[in-house]
Amino acid sequence: MARSSKSKKKTKNNDSKLIYVPFVILAIIVGLFIALPYVHSSNTPSSISSTQNNGPLSDLVKISNVGYANTTQVYFISWYGCPFGAALSWPLYIALQDYGNVSVVTHYSITEPDIDNGLQGVPGLIFTKFNSTSNVAFHFLYIYNQNLTATPSGVPLNNNAVSIGLQEIKDNEPYFVYNIIYQYEVNETFPGLLAPIAYEGHPSHIATALIITGPKGTWLLIGYPNPLTPSTIISINNSSSQLLSEIKSGHVPSLINDIAKEIIEAINEAQ
Repeated sequence: MARSSKSKKKTKNNDSKLIYVPFVILAIIVGLFIALPYVHSSNTPSSISSTQNNGPLSDLVKISNVGYANTTQVYFISWYGCPFGAALSWPLYIALQDYGNVSVVTHYSITEPDIDNGLQGVPGLIFTKFNSTSNVAFHFLYIYNQNLTATPSGVPLNNNAVSIGLQEIKDNEPYFVYNIIYQYEVNETFPGLLAPIAYEGHPSHIATALIITGPKGTWLLIGYPNPLTPSTIISINNSSSQLLSEIKSGHVPSLINDIAKEIIEAINEAQ
């Protein structure tokens, strides 16, 4: 009889413990739901937010409240023959004059049938030097040559332009610049595209990008600054030397000036 009583008590205790099992499982499930938003892919920098709509594609947008420098830093990543880089170079040149002395040479992008009917390249500027007269620093990097066949130093691309371009960035710029380019050009597919922007070109390659970062956040633009398309630059003036001369004389085309103001606004907000 004594053994029977102990057995009943043991069974009752086990039954009491089983009552708590569903609650423990529920607590674990709730905990997982709370934790999931804070789990990041190993390929995604934890401080960089995912974009909505087309995000930084042809628009300068704030991608993070995190800044990567104590002072404002502007990074222009492009390649010598890029039509998008040529279009962006004009408002960027004007904006940078508020923060230092900018040295450039006139240039033309490669010719493309869908931009200029293959007749001429897009007028643009190649940055050669920047002497800051403020707390804003400007860094420029050209990762491919004019015809998108090699790096500026002569390393052949051989259908590896994406990986070679990323390596050029990693070797020459702070690691966060590489992270941002990788996330938004290689790892993320924007709505309306079938692949990440780096794989939309023919051949695949890293696209022109403008990064602005400072104590109050980080901004990004990929490609040309909408609505200042490469074709629009040609319609404004198809001569890079004439357009630069007009700008230096104070006659800045309104559309170029409007984009320059957007860049200046982002730079000032980042400080």
